[in-house]
Amino acid sequence: MSRAINLSIELPAALAMAEKEGVPLSASEQLPGGGCQVVARTSDGADTLRRKFKGKMIEGKVARYAFARLRGWA
Repeated sequence: MSRAINLSIELPAALAMAEKEGVPLSASEQLPGGGCQVVARTSDGADTLRRKFKGKMIEGKVARYAFARLRGWA
């Protein structure tokens, strides 16, 4: 199962819950249509967040911001 979870809540609330539950994240981002995506470092961490955020998860595909590489960075 994926470690990425799309949520219908704002990013600060998701980050606070992950910290409260002791779940380290490898990535997080705000979604353009509202909500956020968090990526747990482990599948166990992702399972913990899925239980905590039951009812707040966005099912299916979501729009995300395009990745933009900064000039001058390798």
